Amino acid sequence: MVLMAGGMESTARGVTPTRLGIQTTGAHRAVGAFVLMAALALAGSGWASAHSLSPPQMRNMFINGQTIVRLESLNMLPETRDFRVTVFKDRELKEPMPKDMWDAIPVGFRSGSGESRGISIRIVDDGELDRAFICTESEDFGSQEDAIGLLTRVCSFVRIYRKGDFAKPKPASLSGRQQL
Repeated sequence: MVLMAGGMESTARGVTPTRLGIQTTGAHRAVGAFVLMAALALAGSGWASAHSLSPPQMRNMFINGQTIVRLESLNMLPETRDFRVTVFKDRELKEPMPKDMWDAIPVGFRSGSGESRGISIRIVDDGELDRAFICTESEDFGSQEDAIGLLTRVCSFVRIYRKGDFAKPKPASLSGRQQL
């Protein structure tokens, strides 16, 4: 190892900020080292991907006062986990929607490592709702030896339209021709 200007160490194979002409402080080096170690620890442990929900966003329409959303949940955690479905009105995900406005099949489910699960969510029209955030959250379960200490929440954004939303006049095209 060679000590370079600015206190950075370099090896024959490594690329350092100093080699790239970037001036760093001790704080930058400490934060960079911490981020690198955390990323390597997560990647090596298999926890980096957690679980997913697809599609991540979609558009639906209220028909007869309700809409049905179908999503797919995939568990990429290294072991079997329990998940629950929750629906929120706001982006902050603070207060779930009242349970009488939505229902999911299943509301809670167990998924093994690498397993996917289909979920159907029915949302009732309250006259004001135009978007929903449907989330799956891992639940802490079992004894402390069984739990991995990682709770995850993944959400899918759903924009919901009503029949009247499409009755608005279309804007004129860029070519100047009239819309029929």
